[in-house]
Amino acid sequence: GHESYPGCEKSWFKSENTKGPLNVNWRGGITSLLDKIRELRAYKLWRKKVFERDDYTCQKCGQKGGRLNADHIKPFSIILYQYNINSVDEALSCEELWDINNGRTLCIKCHKETPTYLKHLSKENKLNYLTI
Repeated sequence: GHESYPGCEKSWFKSENTKGPLNVNWRGGITSLLDKIRELRAYKLWRKKVFERDDYTCQKCGQKGGRLNADHIKPFSIILYQYNINSVDEALSCEELWDINNGRTLCIKCHKETPTYLKHLSKENKLNYLTI
């Protein structure tokens, strides 16, 4: 059987070793870069503009106020990957990241139900976003 051959463990197969956004566990590259970008004044301003435009109302269920998220419709992590953004400076110069038309206000419950919410982003959805 395969158990006697070194390197034939499950992780050896190509589908398990896929790098980037097609990997099942991919969350947009370096998590620390995502965290740094989310601390930027520009990111906080983007969120505020999305909330103001939507009148602090969830665009799915209509909840007004409470705990709200500004959701990137085209995922933030996919944009970072597509433009090969590896630094805060590169993120700041990427217009698509800061486009409020790619944002919507969602309550936490509705945000968690979206197909693009963190771990819900399927391989097929990632491919669709990457070919846009």
